[in-house]
Amino acid sequence: MTSKPSIQQKIGELLKVFAFTLVLFLLVDVCFGAWVISLVRPSEPFRVRHPVYHHTLKPNYDGLGRWGTWSYRICTNGEGFKTSCEQKHSTKKEFDVAFIGDSFTEGIGLPYEQTFVGMVAAKNPDLSIANLGVVSYSPAIYLAKLKDLFAKGYRFKHIIVFIDIGDAYDEANAYDLHRESIVVDKGEPYPMSLDRKIRRLASQYLPLTGEAWVQLRKLVISTPESGRQTRPQPLEAQRGNNTPAAPSNATIQSETSNAQSLLTKDEIPTAPVRDTVPLTNQTEPLETPFINNIYEGIYLKNYPKSEWTYNQQSPYYGSEGVAGTLSKMKKEMQALHVLAQAYGARLSVGVYPWPGQLKYDVVNSLQVNTWREFCETRCEHFYNAFPAFFSLVQEHGQDKVIGDYFFAGDVHFTKEGNEVIARTLLNTGIK
Repeated sequence: MTSKPSIQQKIGELLKVFAFTLVLFLLVDVCFGAWVISLVRPSEPFRVRHPVYHHTLKPNYDGLGRWGTWSYRICTNGEGFKTSCEQKHSTKKEFDVAFIGDSFTEGIGLPYEQTFVGMVAAKNPDLSIANLGVVSYSPAIYLAKLKDLFAKGYRFKHIIVFIDIGDAYDEANAYDLHRESIVVDKGEPYPMSLDRKIRRLASQYLPLTGEAWVQLRKLVISTPESGRQTRPQPLEAQRGNNTPAAPSNATIQSETSNAQSLLTKDEIPTAPVRDTVPLTNQTEPLETPFINNIYEGIYLKNYPKSEWTYNQQSPYYGSEGVAGTLSKMKKEMQALHVLAQAYGARLSVGVYPWPGQLKYDVVNSLQVNTWREFCETRCEHFYNAFPAFFSLVQEHGQDKVIGDYFFAGDVHFTKEGNEVIARTLLNTGIK
C-alpha cells in the first residue's frame, strides 16, 4: 500500500512543473518570439532604433515598404538615407544639399522618384542630394541627427529643414533632448535607469515577455482606479459628416504603429501617439504603419495634431502649451543654425499645410509666420508651400484639393502633392 504524497511533496511537484513550463516558455520566446510577434503585428524591418537620435532607417536596405493597403519599393544607402535604388551603393559623405524632416520628407507611401526630394534631385542631376528625413522626426531629432552625422564626417553645403505641422505635437508629447545631443522618449531620464534597461533588454531578447509586460501596464493604467485622465473629445457638432463619433476612451492612431495607446507619461507618444515600444539598439525593427491608413478625425477642426496653428489654447501640448512648445522648437532650430554655421553649411526652412490648415486656417498661418520670422536672419531661403496649396483651393475647392493631393483619409501627400512642394523648391532655388 503506497502512502499519499504529503503537501510538501505536492508543492514541490507543482514548482517543478512551473519551473519547467517557465523555462520552456522562455526558450520559445528567445527562439520564436520575434516571429510570433511579427504574425500578430507585422513590422517593417527597415525602421530601426538609433541610440543617439531615437530612430532611423536601416542602412543598405532594398525592399518593400507598406503604407495603408499598398506597398512601395524603398532603398537606403550605407547610412540609412532614403535614396534612389540606383544610388543605394553610394558611399559619399559630402553632399550639396541635405533635406531633413519627418514622414513627409521621407516620402512615406511613395518610391523615392515620386517624393519631392526625388523630384528635385531629378531636376538637378549635377547636385548631390541626401534625404535624411524619417517618420516622426521633429526639431529635437533634426538637431541630434545632424550633430551626429557631422561628427561622423558627413558634410552638407545646404541643409533644408521641412518643419511639419505635426512636429509641435511630437515636441510636446514624444521627445526630450538631452545635452542637445541625445533624444529620448518624453519623461525618460538620461542616463537610462536600471529598470528601463532591464525592460528594454527583455523586449529585445524576450519579445513575448516584453509584449506581455507592455499590455499588463496598459491594463493597469486604463483601469478607473488608476485615475487616468482621458483626452477631451470633440463635440458632436464639431464632427465631420462622414466621421464616426469617437468612443469615450478613443485614442489616436500613429504614423508608426498599427496599434493604439493611451497618452500617459510612461508610454511613448509620437505622431500622433505611438504604441509602447521599448528602445533597444540600432537594429531592432519598429512597428509597421497601421494597415487601414486612416487617421480618425483628421478633418475635424479640433484634430489634436493640427489645430494648434489656429487654436493656441489647444489642450494637447502639455503644461507649456502651444507657445511654450514653439519656443522649445525655435531654441532647437537656433542651435541647429549655429551647428550648420560651424560646419560651413547654409540653412533653409520649408513649410506646407495639412488638410486641417486648408479647411480651417489662413495662408499666413501661425506655422508660416513662426518660421518665416525665424528665417529672417538665419536662412538662405524660406520655402513656403502654403500659397500654392491655398491657390489650388481657390481654383478647385477644398474637397477636390484634399482628395487629389493627399492620400485618402490621410494627412500625407500623393505624388501630385509632392509635385507642388517640388515646384516651390525649384521656383525659389536650392543651390
